[in-house]
Amino acid sequence: MTFPENQSETIAPQPEVSLDDLRQSYQSLRALFHVVLFSLLVLTGSLFLFFLREVSQIRRQTKELVQFVENYENTSLPAMLEFRTKLQGFAKGHPDFNSILAKYVNPTNAPAGGRSPGEADDNSPARMPVVPAK
Repeated sequence: MTFPENQSETIAPQPEVSLDDLRQSYQSLRALFHVVLFSLLVLTGSLFLFFLREVSQIRRQTKELVQFVENYENTSLPAMLEFRTKLQGFAKGHPDFNSILAKYVNPTNAPAGGRSPGEADDNSPARMPVVPAK
């Protein structure tokens, strides 16, 4: 690469820009800025509506899940515990059933701390927190 010896050879003379050309360039730049600003506003509004829909859907699903858990704790869990108690009572009368019972219902499945399964403390991981609807 060779450098020119004279600096005047590299600088091309700039054509003079008229005031009308500058005004036209300014107006086109301003119009482009307005278009970009309006597009950003529409995009932000669309994103807000999307998030609003998602939040309402999540609240609805949370409400359904809380109802499901409450239904499980109030209906299914007592029925399963009653069935297990009946199986254990049956195993007392029929000793050959103990091996089958031990295979499927072992003492490690018993509730911890001697509490009944329906009563759990507030810090229990098995209980979902109740989210108030706004």
